[in-house]
Order: sequence, then structure tokens, then C-alpha cells
Amino acid sequence: MNPSTKVRLAIVAVIVLVLVAVSALCIVIYIRQQSNRHTVGREIWMHNVEQALDAYRIRHGTFPSTEEGLRALVTKRITKELPKDAWKNEFIYERHDKDSYTLKSLGADGKPGGSGDDEDYVLKGTYPKGYYPSVDTQIGVDEYEVFSTVLSQAKYLQDKSCKMYVVSERTDLPDWIYKKRQEQPLQYDTQFDSDLEKEHSEKNSKSYFLRGQMKSNKRVVLISNSENKELENDWSKFSEKYPDACGIITLSRVAFNEEKTKALVYFGNTRGILYGAGYLIWLSRKDDKYAVIKELCIWKS
Repeated sequence: MNPSTKVRLAIVAVIVLVLVAVSALCIVIYIRQQSNRHTVGREIWMHNVEQALDAYRIRHGTFPSTEEGLRALVTKRITKELPKDAWKNEFIYERHDKDSYTLKSLGADGKPGGSGDDEDYVLKGTYPKGYYPSVDTQIGVDEYEVFSTVLSQAKYLQDKSCKMYVVSERTDLPDWIYKKRQEQPLQYDTQFDSDLEKEHSEKNSKSYFLRGQMKSNKRVVLISNSENKELENDWSKFSEKYPDACGIITLSRVAFNEEKTKALVYFGNTRGILYGAGYLIWLSRKDDKYAVIKELCIWKS
């Protein structure tokens, strides 16, 4: 073998070794990233279940029994699906009394014990006396379904070509709306009666915080009450900060009939001092989905 051939083979060998080393390093980095992703995901999912259990406790005065388990969250329409951990395994849930429980994820292998991704993760949940949760936990999955349905209706927006929704994080219903409605009563549809409007008015006697649970094919951004007021005082700032938005959207709490087959919500959209509109929107539930069947423009400028 001549010297030049030996040099070429040596170079090839070095290149192969470098490629093997780089590949091995990439594999190690990937495994670590996956592990970290699942660790963070596990904590997030545990926190989400904790919030759902708090919402259940608020409504029913107790956490679900051990026998009912987390399926009670679905039965009582707190969540749409049975909560699972980052590896799609079911959580182990045990209630100790009406104010405390234990929630456990068994990790990637779904078996007790282990280390790394297989390590068990335990959350001890309590609802101590004197604890008052954030009011946002009172807004259930049905209301977020209605919000998502209404947001999908571009006809209520002042700019129908927008690419994102900026929504006030606090629910609101202008208090003059039903006073005006009493002065000029609507000829009620046979599908609806004044009881739904009465429930809507009473339910919106105070404001509640929203969470980012609205589903949309566009990005949804919640803004604080202080930012809302600041931007409404200077709409040029709004355009600079949210150039792809269609103004500020305001939503009310949703009123339902007892069977939750009918719903009523207020939708407001403001894009300038004299540029906006507000609607009362009626929806009906069919085939497990809400659909808009009627709307009334309350104000427009």
C-alpha cells in the first residue's frame, strides 16, 4: 500500500470516528431533552388536574370519592376527557376526606418505583378551611365551548381579516343592556324565554377571570384590565402592539338552561373610540356541539 493511500484511509477513519462521536452526542442530548420535556409535562398535567379538582370541590362541596375517581370530572363536565399524565397513563387518585386527596403518576413505565422518567410523582391536594380559590375556576368547560364557538364566527368582528384575537381577561356585561331590553322588549322566540336573559343578567353581576382555554384557529391573547384601559385610551398603541388583531374582544359569563341545551352570551368587539359593536348571542346544543342560532346587535358605533 503506497503512502498516499494510507493517508486517505487515515483521513476516512478520522471522519468516521468524528461522525460516530457526533451522532452519539446528539442521541444523548435528545434523550435528555425528552426526559426534561416529560418531567415538565408531568408537572403541568398534575397542576391542570389539581385546578380541575378545585373546580369540582367548589361546585359540589367535596372532592370526588376514590370510587368515582377522576372520571367524575368528565361526568360533571369539568373536563372533556379523562386526565392522563405526560406518558398517557392514567393517574392514581385517592380521596382521604372531602378536603384532601392524593394524586400520583407512576412515570413512563406505569409501575410503582423507579428512577428518571420511571420515577413516581405524587401530589397531595388539600382544600383548607378559609381558602378561597381564584374565581376563574368557576368557569367550566361548557362556557369555554361557547366562547370557542362564538370566536369562530368572524361576522361579529369589526375586522374579519385579523390573524389573532385579543380578549379581555375579565368577563363583562354592560349593566345598561338589560335595562334597555326591558324598555324595548324582544319578541321572544318560542325556543327561548326571558328566564335565560334573567339568568344571564344575574350571572354577570360581577366580573370573573378567564383562562386561555378557548380553542381557535387563530392565536388568542388575554390582556389584563389595566392594559385594556391603557390601550383603549390610545388605540395607536394597540395597533403597534397587536397589528394582526381585530380590536379588543369582551365576553360575558354564559347563561344556560337547566339541561344546558340553550346558552346566551354577550360578545363585544371594540377597535376605536367610535368603532365597535356588541351582541347578545343565543346558541343551541346539538350532537354534543354548540351552534349559534340567533343574535341581536345591542350597540354599534
